[in-house]
Amino acid sequence: MSVEEAPPIRLGIVRLLVAAVVLSAAVNVILALRSRQASASAALTDHIRNIAAKTVDMRPEMIGLAGAPIPTLLYVFATTCDWCARNSSNINAIAAGAAGRLRVVGIAIPSPDLRDYLRHNPMRFPVFTGVSQEVLTQLGATETPDSILIDPLGRVERRWPGAYVGGTLLDIEQTLHVILPGISPVTTNAPTAQGPQYCFQGAGEYSPGAVLCFGGWLRRCRAGTWTRLRRCAARAPKTSRR
Repeated sequence: MSVEEAPPIRLGIVRLLVAAVVLSAAVNVILALRSRQASASAALTDHIRNIAAKTVDMRPEMIGLAGAPIPTLLYVFATTCDWCARNSSNINAIAAGAAGRLRVVGIAIPSPDLRDYLRHNPMRFPVFTGVSQEVLTQLGATETPDSILIDPLGRVERRWPGAYVGGTLLDIEQTLHVILPGISPVTTNAPTAQGPQYCFQGAGEYSPGAVLCFGGWLRRCRAGTWTRLRRCAARAPKTSRR
C-alpha cells in the first residue's frame, strides 16, 4: 500500500467508527424508552386492579378491573362538558352493541348536578363518581370525555380522548366491532350523525382522519335500494376548507 492511499483508508475507518457509535447510542435510547414504557405499564397494572368510587347515591363501591371476565371500557365524563352530552348516543350504542363482549362503566367527575344530568342524558350502563384525581391521572384520563379500554388483566389497552368524531369514531368502530350513530346536534347547523360533515371538524378537508371518517360514513350510509341511498347522500352537505 502506498503512502498516498493511507489517508483515505484511515478516513473511511473513522467514519465507520463514528457511524457505529451513533447507531449504538440510538439503539440504547430506544431500549431505554421501551424499558420505561414497560415499567409504567407494569406499575399501572399493579396499582389499578380496583378503583375506589361511589355510586350516584354516594355509596362506596369498588370497581374491579383485573380479573374481570371481559374487557372494560371506562368512560370518563363531566356534567359541564357539552361534548360529553353530544357523545351520549355513541357510548350508549357501544354498551348495547358490545353487550356480552365488553363492560362499559361510566366515571363522572364529581358534581352536585349528576342526578339531574343523568335524567336528561340517560346512560345504559353503570355510572360511578368520586374517583380520585390520582387514579384518573394513572389511567391517563386527561380530558372529558375520555374512553379507556382495560383488558381482563387490568392493563390499559387503548385510549380514545375526546368525543367520537373523525378518525376516532372509525377507529372505535373497527376496534370494538360496533356501528355508532355519531354525535348529537346542538343547533340546526351542528354536525350530526346524518352526514359526514362532522368528519372535518378541527382538521383540514383532506386530512387522513377526515378521509377515513368519510369512508366510515359511506359504509354506514349503504342501503338496499337506490332511493334510500340517494336520500342518505342528500343529507351530506358540501364541505369546505376552514
